[in-house]
Amino acid sequence: HSGLSIYSADQVITAELPGEEVARVLELPAGEPIIKMEQVVCLADGRPFEYTISYKNPLRYVFTVKAYRQH
Repeated sequence: HSGLSIYSADQVITAELPGEEVARVLELPAGEPIIKMEQVVCLADGRPFEYTISYKNPLRYVFTVKAYRQH
């Protein structure tokens, strides 16, 4: 409805040690690593549209990748 066209999304996935609050929210003991996902979504004209940081408990997260060949 807005007329905006999403063109790309770049995502960086890293493992790191969380701060105390993130560990508590993810129900992990201190010192346990987490999965951090940082994403930037851009419009067709190159403008950033969305920026997201999310944290995942690696004991409850499944990462699946599907790849397709373009013709």
